[in-house]
Amino acid sequence: MDFGVISRLGRESRIRLPNVDEILDLGYAAHAADDAALRGTDAQTNAKQIIARFIAMEPRNDTEAAYLACAQAIVLTHGRALARRKRTWEGALDAARLERERLLDRIRQSRHQNSWLSLVWRLLGPLILGLTGYLVARVLAFVVPADIAAQTGHNVPSILMGLVFVFIGRSVAFWLSDQQRSAIELHYDARCYQADIAYELGKREEHHYYRARLCEAWKQYTDEEYPKTASYEMVMAGDIETRKKLERQRLVFNRTTLWLLRRAARLLRERSLKSETVRSMRNLHHRRTT
Repeated sequence: MDFGVISRLGRESRIRLPNVDEILDLGYAAHAADDAALRGTDAQTNAKQIIARFIAMEPRNDTEAAYLACAQAIVLTHGRALARRKRTWEGALDAARLERERLLDRIRQSRHQNSWLSLVWRLLGPLILGLTGYLVARVLAFVVPADIAAQTGHNVPSILMGLVFVFIGRSVAFWLSDQQRSAIELHYDARCYQADIAYELGKREEHHYYRARLCEAWKQYTDEEYPKTASYEMVMAGDIETRKKLERQRLVFNRTTLWLLRRAARLLRERSLKSETVRSMRNLHHRRTT
């Protein structure tokens, strides 16, 4: 159609027909009218009634007919674009959930497949660790001063060392298992965030695209620029920035937790080295005095 020969919309038509912002709202109503998640709700009933009233509008002249046809086409395509974005978002969330369940099932299956090995390790693991600690304590007993050995004996420290080895071994096993599950959960949360932020960005992109098309149509049919007005795009921009801020805080928390774990391990290692140095100096002093 040649827009150059179309007569412009008069003042009465501009008041009677929906403007740019109202047509965008009608696009959201078209999406809600076909949204399966709203089936049977008052929101979907109201959305269908609003779309039905808009489709039933009768133009009074050829200019209004052309403008209404353009507006109706944009409303339908806008609603379908939002539905497509939502399906993509739901698919990404389902894929992330299935991957999380698959990884957790793999951990459970590995334990069930090697159930007899797990049972043997649960029975013999503490015994092996205890004997290892006992032997280590017996070996260290050779460098313990005689007066200290006479006061404490050899069996009690050895048994205590064995119990310490058992406790450390079990703690490390639980920690490794927890870290494996935490890594799966972190990966799942990251994928959910990526899906959410992609959905929000997609909605804002659709809003921006169709608003630009509607402003062009308004210019063609009224010969006036549509003024800048407050829109839902501002709300979406705020939601996107909030989600990004929360994700940055989550990443900082995870890095802080990892740093604290590394710091604790470093402190324990430094303390053990310091204890060994002090013990060596005491043994050297004892040998010199004797």
